[in-house]
Amino acid sequence: MSISQTIPEFWLQRVNAWQQSGLSQKAWCDQHGVSSSQFSYWKRKLQAIHVNSETTPSSFVPAVLEDNVFPARVKASSMTVTFPNGVIVSGIDHQNLLLLKELMEVLQ
Repeated sequence: MSISQTIPEFWLQRVNAWQQSGLSQKAWCDQHGVSSSQFSYWKRKLQAIHVNSETTPSSFVPAVLEDNVFPARVKASSMTVTFPNGVIVSGIDHQNLLLLKELMEVLQ
């Protein structure tokens, strides 16, 4: 292994050499004086690095919201109603007018 070569690069070269040899992993290791367990460790580690470095498409899709999808998010004027008994109902807009009508009927 050269000084400029990292350990993963060194083992990657060994794994590539084994794959190109056509030998079984054990036969290649025996022929090259390499520990089978160490070879297997590095082969798995390099496969994990390779899988993690591949770009896989995300299953998330960006969502684009338009203003008309959520009318409540559009700035709308809201009202506040103060009843003679001091009860205050605020945040009334076009979406809850029916609720206000029902509330007023109950309170009368």
